[in-house]
Amino acid sequence: MKKLALGIVVALLALAIAIPASAQAGPGITTATYTGGSDYCQNPSIAKSNAIVSVGAAATGELVAAVAGKTIYVCSFDSTFAGAVTTLTFKTGTKVTNPCDTNPAAVSGVFALAAGPGTFNLGGSGGVLFKSAVSGEICLTTVGAASASAGQLRYVQR
Repeated sequence: MKKLALGIVVALLALAIAIPASAQAGPGITTATYTGGSDYCQNPSIAKSNAIVSVGAAATGELVAAVAGKTIYVCSFDSTFAGAVTTLTFKTGTKVTNPCDTNPAAVSGVFALAAGPGTFNLGGSGGVLFKSAVSGEICLTTVGAASASAGQLRYVQR
């Protein structure tokens, strides 16, 4: 019994030495430290926003509007789609007349989806999927006869 008690004391002392004093809590207090670095999507202290997705057939729709000097970090995307064989591409750019009509650039690959109806989800890991250009908006382009996408996009704008 004494060997077991001594083993527990040694293990607890080793644990206390391994934990820096700045991270140790007082009696009955627990602490948690975010270790995700600069990933805005994984940081629990940064508020996330949601955008409603509604992009019609063979169109480009604005998902998140641009704000001067800010970047949009996309955390997740969940949608349903309908229509013939559809492709989805996320873009960044600025709007003069239509969404992402000035300096458009793809921020994702092309996602080829089978004929709908169906669902499409990105972002299960919780990290940043892609980001806009500084002062750029995030858009979604659908391609396909009678294709459409509806759902939500979760993001951080900083």
